[in-house]
Amino acid sequence: MTVSLPAFAAGRGIPVIPGAWSMGWLESPRVVSRYQKTLEALAGLTLNRAVLPE
Repeated sequence: MTVSLPAFAAGRGIPVIPGAWSMGWLESPRVVSRYQKTLEALAGLTLNRAVLPE
């Protein structure tokens, strides 16, 4: 029991690190500035399809 809780916490926490890093990378202005309008349009279409499925 004492080993399973830290193992569970590590298994849940480790995937957060690459996700947080990638979000920080995507939100940096120099990376997104060139494609910002396109990314915003794609995000809007994706959210629209998720909220209003056919």
